[in-house]
Amino acid sequence: MISTTFSSTVLQHFPRPGGIIEYCNQAINATIKQSNNISIKKYTGIELLGASVAKLTVDNTIVDIENDAQRSFGMTINEPQFQNIAKTKEIFSQMTIDFDIIINQSDNDNCNIHFTITGAFLSKGKISEEDFKQLVAINGASALIGIARGKIESLSSSIFNNGKIVIPFVNVIDYYKATISS
Repeated sequence: MISTTFSSTVLQHFPRPGGIIEYCNQAINATIKQSNNISIKKYTGIELLGASVAKLTVDNTIVDIENDAQRSFGMTINEPQFQNIAKTKEIFSQMTIDFDIIINQSDNDNCNIHFTITGAFLSKGKISEEDFKQLVAINGASALIGIARGKIESLSSSIFNNGKIVIPFVNVIDYYKATISS
């Protein structure tokens, strides 16, 4: 069974007013308004320029993962960086997400993986900076988690003789809600 835990240290990354938490609150409220059939402004868009593995650390003594091995997953979405590009009137953003995966199979058989993925985004069309920040916080994070999910699965299938790690799907809005309430 995979247990999902979210690090409360994510709040330490956003100490200033107007940080990612505020943008996520706005996105959550917009989602609630939309689900209540209240008209909200449509976003023009966000483009994923690319994603890469920024850091990978593996400490492993497991050969074959057993079905009853205890698995845990933690993740921290770090505050994205934003830059206005005056020449093209676009906004560039870079976001980093850290993953910690721990598998305890026995006292001597353990696997610890720390995986960091970085993604780059560009605004698409006429979009305000506030709206773009919300898109990066929610949609950008979701895209990076999906990319990381595939990379971790592929990587782990190469590490172990039998078995692989499949991280759970993460609802980014629920993640931010959990970090706000903790």
